[in-house]
Amino acid sequence: IGLMRNGVLVEEGSPQFILAKYNTDTLESAFLKLCCNQNENHIVHNGTVRVNNDNTIPQPKNITKLKNKFKFIRVKALMKKYLHSFSRDYVLMFTMFILPILQALIICNCVGTGISDLKVAIKNDEIDFWGSRRSNIDGCILNEKNDQKISGVIMNRLQSLGYTLNEVADRKTGEMIMSNSSKYIAFIHFPENYTRSFTKFINDRDNYDYQSQAYVNFAMYSAVWPVESQTPLLRMVTELLPMRLAGNVMTNIALKGWTLEHPSVIKNIVVMFSYSVILVLVIIGLGKFKKNMWIMQK
Repeated sequence: IGLMRNGVLVEEGSPQFILAKYNTDTLESAFLKLCCNQNENHIVHNGTVRVNNDNTIPQPKNITKLKNKFKFIRVKALMKKYLHSFSRDYVLMFTMFILPILQALIICNCVGTGISDLKVAIKNDEIDFWGSRRSNIDGCILNEKNDQKISGVIMNRLQSLGYTLNEVADRKTGEMIMSNSSKYIAFIHFPENYTRSFTKFINDRDNYDYQSQAYVNFAMYSAVWPVESQTPLLRMVTELLPMRLAGNVMTNIALKGWTLEHPSVIKNIVVMFSYSVILVLVIIGLGKFKKNMWIMQK
């Protein structure tokens, strides 16, 4: 190849020779380095070198100022440059062009959208399931003289937000439904004397602050990932990601109180271990297929 500047051929040779000579990674960088080296050369006239020993920098005269700082020809040149780069490097095109578009589409379609017909399994041992729907808020629920139940108020609030509440036989049945079925997004169990225990928990300020901080940390560090608001196709892919499986294990143990013997916890741990084994096998296979794959060649 040949590198030409102002109609003059300034360098000629193979691409590897030019890259090695100027110690660069791309031919564009080599050409820019060559131009900089030419500009730094001394001006030679009649075999003598003119050297400027003064400390003052001469001011150029008759500088032509551009009327428009923005020109479409520059945008056109950059567009051609990036199109040629994308046509040669598909990985660069995916990471710089396609991936940001996909991220924007996923965020716009999955964050802040309305919810409807989300099924929640309910087991209320404090009051009757159908009787809770007729309860109305009258005064402060945390008042000892008030006989209303917080569980009924919560259930009415969930129904007003568009959730579909289905009663289950007992707590064990609800947990098994969550581990074996994908129709329900949550299982809520209200034990006996839930309102009294809740009031006692609120009044115990030290314990309340400590546990509230733990729940906030789980939510802020994405331990609880809101996959229920995603589109069905994206949700199918998310359920298979290792990060999602690890998050399920943490939330099931820390928030739901499940043990390592629970079927859902065992299933997620086995799948994560299988992912690790597959990844190790892929790395070993690539290492045998291509020698010195971890060494960058220049």
